[in-house]
Amino acid sequence: MEQVSDEELAKRYTVRFEEGKKFIRVVHSNGVQRSSHTFIVLKDDAKFQRGDILKSASWASPAKNFARGNILRGDWSNVRWTGV
Repeated sequence: MEQVSDEELAKRYTVRFEEGKKFIRVVHSNGVQRSSHTFIVLKDDAKFQRGDILKSASWASPAKNFARGNILRGDWSNVRWTGV
C-alpha cells in the first residue's frame, strides 16, 4: 500500500456539489474514487423541509427515513463525527 503524507492526502481530497431537481448531492473524492456523501433537500415536500440533510443510500438516491439535520436552521442534532 502506498504511504501518503497528510499534506498530500489533503491536496487529493475534494468535495463537490452536484445540483439535481430535488436534491444537491455532496460528492467527496480522495483522488482515486468518488462517493456520494449526503443529499440536501432543495424544496419542501410532505416529509422534508428545504435544507434538510439526508444520508446517502446509494450514488443516486438519499435514504428517506429521516433528516439528519438542516443546514439552513443550523440543526446538526443527528450528524455524528463518524458520518451522517
